[in-house]
Amino acid sequence: MDPKEVFKQMFEEAAVETGLDLKKTSTELAAYMDERLTQLRLNVGQPGFEKSLISERNSVAMEAGLEISEVAHSLDQRIIGAIGGALRVAAMFVA
Repeated sequence: MDPKEVFKQMFEEAAVETGLDLKKTSTELAAYMDERLTQLRLNVGQPGFEKSLISERNSVAMEAGLEISEVAHSLDQRIIGAIGGALRVAAMFVA
């Protein structure tokens, strides 16, 4: 399955479940997340992969209009966690 479709579905489900109004459409966010995944894949197995993952996760979260601070709203944190998990799985699966 195309990662962009999986990402799109993830954003749609997260928006419905949390009731949050994301800054961009699920299609736009999925495309952006797929771009960030391309960059992240270069770092799989390299020292600093975890930092790269966090950086890419935060980039996608900011694109969605989510707060990424330590005290972010719990619903934001839930979606941010899903973004990080999806990026990790997709990066490892393809690499």
